Order: sequence, then structure tokens, then C-alpha cells
Amino acid sequence: MWTAVQSDPEYAGKTTLFILPDFGRDSDNDSSSSGNGFQHHRRGDTLSRTTWMMAMGAGVREGVVFDRLVASIDLVPTLGSMLGFSPTLAQGKPIPELL
Repeated sequence: MWTAVQSDPEYAGKTTLFILPDFGRDSDNDSSSSGNGFQHHRRGDTLSRTTWMMAMGAGVREGVVFDRLVASIDLVPTLGSMLGFSPTLAQGKPIPELL
């Protein structure tokens, strides 16, 4: 996908790509009535908002790898910082390693 983006003059050097899985999951051993394991993400607890992310391209610091928990709610504030808008209703915080 990245090779295709970079081979198109319209997008090459101007595109930022974020790759994230489906946002978070309840834990595998959660059998409580408020959640039902890895299959769904209903509870809204910390585990159900934690994910991994890969970002590359324009505006992303190159070669930076960080190993810490990233919450999906941090994505919109990060995009806001990168693109110059203020996501006033967002609850997360920008991810400094990407800025």
C-alpha cells in the first residue's frame, strides 16, 4: 500500500498513513455481564481502548519506535496537532512521539 502511495506523484511525499487494528478489546477471560471477552469491546475500560499503531509519511518523525500503551482516544488529538485543528470534544491527548 505504501509503495503504491509513494509511486503516485499526487500523493508521494504528501501522504501520512496510520495503521491501527480494530480499537481495543475486552480481556479474553472477561466473562462478566458487562463484557464478553476478546470478541467484543463494550465495556469502555482501559483494556478496551488500548491498541497499537504504525504511522509513516509526511509529518511523522521518522525512525521513532516507542513501546508504551496507546489509547485509541489519543488518535484524534494527535491528528489535530498534525493537521492544525483543535478537536475540542476529544478526550485523549496528542501522542508526543509522533509529533
